[in-house]
Amino acid sequence: PEPEAEKPAEPEPEPEPEPKPAEPEPPAAAQLNGDPGFVKVTVDQSGKVGVWTAKPNSILHMHSDDLSRPAQVTVTGATAGFTFGARTAPGELSEVKGEAFEIFAEENEAVIATAGTKVAAFDADGNARMPGKVHAESFETTSTRSAKTDIAALPAQEAFKVLEGLTSVSYEFKRSGEKHLGFIAEDVPDEVANADHTSVKMGDIISVLACCVKEQQKTIQQLTERLEKLER
Repeated sequence: PEPEAEKPAEPEPEPEPEPKPAEPEPPAAAQLNGDPGFVKVTVDQSGKVGVWTAKPNSILHMHSDDLSRPAQVTVTGATAGFTFGARTAPGELSEVKGEAFEIFAEENEAVIATAGTKVAAFDADGNARMPGKVHAESFETTSTRSAKTDIAALPAQEAFKVLEGLTSVSYEFKRSGEKHLGFIAEDVPDEVANADHTSVKMGDIISVLACCVKEQQKTIQQLTERLEKLER
């Protein structure tokens, strides 16, 4: 009988890699501890400050997963607020309009300002006021039935009355000097102005125009039918 072929030797298993030692925490220049395992404040060697974290990753880093101890900042007092400059600005905050901004609370509103000029204000009801332009791809008005009550059709006579009370004018804004076409809020009917007649509800005017155009279309259709009968 033929001798059996020798089996190839099985390769020796590769040794398992030794576990990497845990990276040492960066040495802290100063650290204030609280309860066991709880770090209150850390200042590392680079000057980064950590609140409730031993490893701050920015100039000021706050961390909390405890709902009873949220990582929030509260600023109070007569000069409370936050100020920040442009990313390309020098170290000192500029007083030039647009190079530094402030965020603060005033008269029950959250205000954004630059060089002492308010550029936006938001109240507790979600209303926003801005003296300049707002640019977007589209503007959508909340109009779902679930958000409304006392829904009723607009009578054509009422729509025509409001339309009659609208006077189209041209004007320039004092702040920007830009020319526009539109209306004067103090002169429009109450139905399409806010309570103190300082702004115009353009969406309401669109509704008035739609109602008037539909009613005029009915009249045109009736006259067209009468004319066709006379021509027969």
